[in-house]
Amino acid sequence: QRPKGGRKEKPPHLRELEGNLKRLFDCPVTVREKFALPESALGGASSELAHRSPIQEALLLCTCNRTELYVCAPTYHDTLSIINRFIAERFGVDPDTPESRKWFFSYRGGEAAEHLFRVSCGLDSMIVGEGQVLAQVKAAYQHAMEEHATGEILNSLFNQAVKVGKRARTETAICRNPVSVAQTAIDMARQVFSDLKGKNVLIVGAGKMCEVACNHLKNLGPCNITVANRTLSKAQDTAAVLGATPAPIDKVPELLESADVVISSTAAPHFIIHYADVKKAVQRRRGRPLYIADIAVPRDVDPDVAKLSSVFLYNIDDLKTVALKNLEKRRKEIVKVETIIMQELVEWDAWMSGREAVPVLTHFRSKIEAIREKELRKAMKKFGHLSDEDQQAITLLTRSITNKILHQPTVRLKEAAADSDGAAYMEALKKLFDLEPADGGDNNGERK
Repeated sequence: QRPKGGRKEKPPHLRELEGNLKRLFDCPVTVREKFALPESALGGASSELAHRSPIQEALLLCTCNRTELYVCAPTYHDTLSIINRFIAERFGVDPDTPESRKWFFSYRGGEAAEHLFRVSCGLDSMIVGEGQVLAQVKAAYQHAMEEHATGEILNSLFNQAVKVGKRARTETAICRNPVSVAQTAIDMARQVFSDLKGKNVLIVGAGKMCEVACNHLKNLGPCNITVANRTLSKAQDTAAVLGATPAPIDKVPELLESADVVISSTAAPHFIIHYADVKKAVQRRRGRPLYIADIAVPRDVDPDVAKLSSVFLYNIDDLKTVALKNLEKRRKEIVKVETIIMQELVEWDAWMSGREAVPVLTHFRSKIEAIREKELRKAMKKFGHLSDEDQQAITLLTRSITNKILHQPTVRLKEAAADSDGAAYMEALKKLFDLEPADGGDNNGERK
């Protein structure tokens, strides 16, 4: 049962969550890449796992930092061995060796739900609050659902996980304030120009940092992007992907005159953008501001450029300082997000508990209804002289009495199912009325 008030220390399972999170981030890419799956393969893999008895539902989630398997099955240990076999066959790695075990961890029941909710909120990401993971959770669920790999429980769980992720991003500031250098560079440009739509952006270099910056720019609206690189073919390839215009790097001095935003990240051992070139461009710009983000190491831009009027120059250390401050702001939001997660977990627990009560209540009502029908038939043999209308009235009367007697116990049991003693109430009802499982299965079977 989850505490209603605040807690002074984290419960053991949360400490375990944090320990597993540390293992996740310590896991080297040489290990993670063995379990990577393209998004297009997630649905098929989920379906394949879901069809391995005793698993009833399955979903695979794969990001750059994690590969996770969510399953619904009646037993735990048997299912775990099936999952291990699936991993060995699918990825060619035996998860049950001492070397592998240190990178694997498992949750069950409410702890599994809590882990997924934390993932969807971005709390278990390397960059706290990053937004891409929620889209990845939604995509993984969509692929698994399209392949009919999910059912009632995982459908409910992942719909609620998406809800939790959206609440975290709309009700807190966990995803606000950029924390990556490339995104911070764009955010700082927005402080110089309130709106980047229609601005001329010059990207110097065609590496990953510049690509990330371009993607952030595209999300803010249409602007005119030029990619300049020492190797023109690489500039052309990058520009084709980003919808930009390619240019040779020797055109940079000329392009400075029309650019509003410059982001430079090359591997050159010397300056690419010189003081004299920027000074000449400034003289022709007639006072228009020029924002330059130098995110290269070694630096691409002569630091003396910052002395020129109307020029706003930020190097990678300046941007990292801003990014770290923003990260601290995000961390202060974690408590708020965890409160949302706890609220949603209470709702999830109540749904699961109520769902577990349904078969017992259904069997209970069916048994009472069978008794009613049997006794009514016996009574009707004595009242054969009654008209059909009178017999119908007696039938409705007995049904009404039965429903009224059952109503209060049904409501109370559903309410109790959400509490810690709900299982005891259901067990008492089964013993009092000799209710055997409808499917003849094991009373102690538990869906995980």
